[in-house]
Amino acid sequence: MAEAQPAGKIIMSIGTVTLLHEGKESPAPRNTVVAAGDTVRTAATSNAQLRLDDGAIIALRPDTEFKVNAFNFKGKADGSESASISLLKGGVRAVTGAIGRANHDNFKVDAVVATIGIRGTGFNIVLCDARCRQTDKTLKDGLYAGVFEGRIAVSNQSGSVMELGVNQFGYVADGKAVPARLLTPPSILRDTLEAQKLVKGKDLKANGVTEDGAGNVVEKAPTDKGDLGQVVSSNKVDKVTLAPPTTAAPPPAQYFDTAGLGDSKTLPTEKPAGTHWSFQSAEFNPSGEQRRSDNQVLENVNDTKTLSFTQYDGNKLQTVTKNGAEAYAIRGAYTASQKEGGSDGGVISWGRWAGGSALIGNYGEVNYSDAQGFHWIAGARLYEVPSEMRNQSYTFNLIGATRPTEATANAQAGWRVYGGNMTANFGTTNVGVSGLMNLYLTQGSSAGDYEMRFSGASDPGHIAFTRVDASVHRVQGDTSACVVNCGGAGVVGFYGSNASHAGLTYEFNTGNGYVQGAAAFRR
Repeated sequence: MAEAQPAGKIIMSIGTVTLLHEGKESPAPRNTVVAAGDTVRTAATSNAQLRLDDGAIIALRPDTEFKVNAFNFKGKADGSESASISLLKGGVRAVTGAIGRANHDNFKVDAVVATIGIRGTGFNIVLCDARCRQTDKTLKDGLYAGVFEGRIAVSNQSGSVMELGVNQFGYVADGKAVPARLLTPPSILRDTLEAQKLVKGKDLKANGVTEDGAGNVVEKAPTDKGDLGQVVSSNKVDKVTLAPPTTAAPPPAQYFDTAGLGDSKTLPTEKPAGTHWSFQSAEFNPSGEQRRSDNQVLENVNDTKTLSFTQYDGNKLQTVTKNGAEAYAIRGAYTASQKEGGSDGGVISWGRWAGGSALIGNYGEVNYSDAQGFHWIAGARLYEVPSEMRNQSYTFNLIGATRPTEATANAQAGWRVYGGNMTANFGTTNVGVSGLMNLYLTQGSSAGDYEMRFSGASDPGHIAFTRVDASVHRVQGDTSACVVNCGGAGVVGFYGSNASHAGLTYEFNTGNGYVQGAAAFRR
C-alpha cells in the first residue's frame, strides 16, 4: 500500500494531542508528521497548531477533531496543488498558505453542515454542540464562522452561498439550512486558548495583546518563499509585530467633497429606457444611534410614477417625494443643508445632509451635527444588463464623494476621500464589481492614509442592487483606526441607460463605531 503524501507537521502540542494514522491512535508531540488521511485530536484544555507544507497555519481548539482528507503540493503553486480538510468536531483558526491563493477552488474545508470555500484568507470556524452551551447558553447548535483576513464562501445543501469578508460572521444551523449572516461575533469564535494559559507566560500574543483582547490583530500568512518558521519554542508561537507606522503625507488637494463637483447644473430629469428612479442612501439616526443596514440598501424606490426629486439653490437636492408625500427633505421647518455633493451629466447626483434637522423617511425628524450626516445618491438606475454590454468589462473612475462620517452620537470629523476606481464585469444577467477608494483620516495630532477595497456580485437579473463587502486598512500614518483591517459592506448601483455612471453607498466598522459615506463614478 502506497504511503500517503506528508501534508505537514505539528508545530505546537499542549495537553493531550493525538494523531489517528491508518487506524492507530498515538500521542502527537511537536514535530509529528501529519499525512493525507490523518486525523489530529485535541482533548479538553488542550491545543495544537499544524503547519501544512504550503505554509498554511491551522490552530486547533480544545475538543477538536481535524482531518486532512487529501493534500497535493510540490513546493510551489503550479496549478496542480490542492487540499481537502475536514473539521469533524470543535473549531479551528486558520491562515491559508499557497494552496488556494492562485486557484480558490483548490482549497476547501468540510465542516459537517457546510463547506468553506477559501479566497486566500484567515478565518475562524467552530462546530457548536452541547459543549458550547456550557459557556454560552444562548448559542444554538451549528457552524459559526468569522473572517479576520480575506474572504470565505459558505455553502451547503440549501443551494445558497454566503460570502463573508473581514470582520463579518455567519451561522449555519444544519446541512439544509440557508447560511445566515450575524451582526455581531458570537462568543464561541473568541478562542480562550485554555491550554496556553496553563503554561505560565506562554500565551499567544501579537503586539503584546492576548487573543482574548485582540480586536485588530491578525496572524501573518506564511508565504511560499520559506517564511514558515514562526515557532520559537515547543509551547510558544510568535505572532508578527506590526511595522512601526510611517508618517502619512497629505493627500492630493482634491478631496472630492466640495459642492459642485462634476456638472452640478442639473439633477436627473429624464428616465432613460431600462432604468427606474432610485434614491440610494446611508441612513443614521444619532438620537438612538440606529442604522438602516441590510448592506446599505437603505432606500430604493422602483415605482417610476410615485418618486420625484425637488431641487433648489444651485440644483442641490431639497426633497424626495414618494407616493405624493415628502419622504426626505431639508426645507421649510427643516434646517439641515447639503454640506457637499454634486451632479454629473443629468444622470446621477450625490450629497450629504447635515448641520441641522432633516426629514428622514425611516426615522422622521432627525438632527445632525456638521460632523454627522445623511448620505444619498439619486438618479435613473439601470435594472438589467443591456444586450450590448453583456460579457464586457468596464472601468469607472471616481468623480465625487461625500465626506465619510461617523454613525455615532458624538461623531468626530476627520475622514476624507481623495481618489478611487472600480471595475465592473457585466455577464448575461448579472454583474460583478471590484474597486478601491483612497481615504485620509486626521485624528487629533495623528494622520493616516487608508485604502477601502470592495467587491461583490449582483443576483441574476437584479443588477440594481450589487451588494459588496468592503475592507479598510491603514496604508501609512500613525492613526489608531483600522491598523490591520476594518470590515464593511455596501451597495453599488449603475445609472444611465448604458451604465455611464455608478453610485456606491457604504459603511465600515472601525471597532469604535461605523463610518458611512457615498461616492459616484463615471466610465
